[in-house]
Parts: sequence; C-alpha cells; structure tokens
Amino acid sequence: MCDKGKPASNWPMFRLPDLAADAWEPSKAEQSLDKIFAAIHDGTLELAECYSKKIKEPMRIALCLRRLAIVFGVLGGICPLIGDVEWYDFDPSLDRLGYIFIALAAGLVTFDKLYGSTAQWIRYTSAKLDLDFSATQFGLEWINLKGNRAGQPPTPDQITAAHIVIKNFAMRVQAIVTKETETWIADFQNGLVQLERLYKEDNKTPAK
Repeated sequence: MCDKGKPASNWPMFRLPDLAADAWEPSKAEQSLDKIFAAIHDGTLELAECYSKKIKEPMRIALCLRRLAIVFGVLGGICPLIGDVEWYDFDPSLDRLGYIFIALAAGLVTFDKLYGSTAQWIRYTSAKLDLDFSATQFGLEWINLKGNRAGQPPTPDQITAAHIVIKNFAMRVQAIVTKETETWIADFQNGLVQLERLYKEDNKTPAK
C-alpha cells in the first residue's frame, strides 16, 4: 500500500496488515474479529486512495494529448476548406499546412498509445472503483454477520464464517491488484510491439 508521507508514485501493493501474535484473544473473540476487520478494511481504503492519487498524472497527460489532437485534427480539416471560400484570397501553403496539422494529431494519438497515459488512467480508475465496491460489500457482509449474533458472543460456527468472509475479501482485493498489474504488463508489451512495428515500417520506407 502507499506508505504515508511518501510520494503517490510508489507502486500500490496489497499486504495483510501486521497483526500482533496476540491479536486473537479467545476470550474476546468479537473484539478480535472487529480488530482484524478494521485493519483489513482500512488498509483496502488506503490502497484505493493510493490509486486515486496515481490517477491524476496520467489523467492530465492523456487529456492534454487528446485535446491537442482534436485541435490539430480540426485545424487540419479546416485548412483545405478555406480554399473553397471564393471571397478569401487562398494561400496554397495553407493546404499543405492542413496535412501538417493532421500529422501532428495522428502523432499525438500514437504517442499516447505508446506512452500509455490513457490506458494507465483507465487501469487506475477501474482498480479504484473495484476496491471501493469490494470494501463496501465487505462492510455490508460484516454488518450482516454481526446482526446474526443478536448481541451475543460469536459461536465457533460464526467465528469460522467470519474468517471465511475475511479470507474471501482479502483474495478479492489481491485479485484486483493482480489484474491491474497484469493489464499493465500487457499494455507495456503491446507498446513495445507497436514501437518495433513503427521502426520496421520506417526503415522500409524508400529514401527519396
């Protein structure tokens, strides 16, 4: 998880919180279960907040690249059309300028794909939403478990059920982080493949 006081660029990781060996007290089963629940639930929310912080930089870069690409694309489409306006003294160089704008727009989109800003933004957002949803679901399951006790100390079967809920939640959180990491690896490898393809195509282009 993001360590407090350190930059948000640290790699988000899910680790079960460090609980002392005496965290489980048979005579205080309910308090022990609540302590474990709070530690894991709060740790998951901290992890979601870590992703929330990491979203900001790729989001700014992706939005900047996409907006510039749209502006250059529009300018590239407008330049050739200016020549159709009869009252305008058309400069032929504007037609060529339109191609330059379109090339810039395509270059920005390609750079975004290779750099992975948009993909990174999507990954982090998806992971944060999944973590928030899982934490909410975990909290509701825990409330249901506590309600079934009717204010009485948990029975051995109820303790076992609580342990299963905690284990399943921890596995869900780990799966979310693993999925985000595997997607990053796939995006990175895809970017390398595209970069290699562009390099090969550029070398195949005959020199004029």
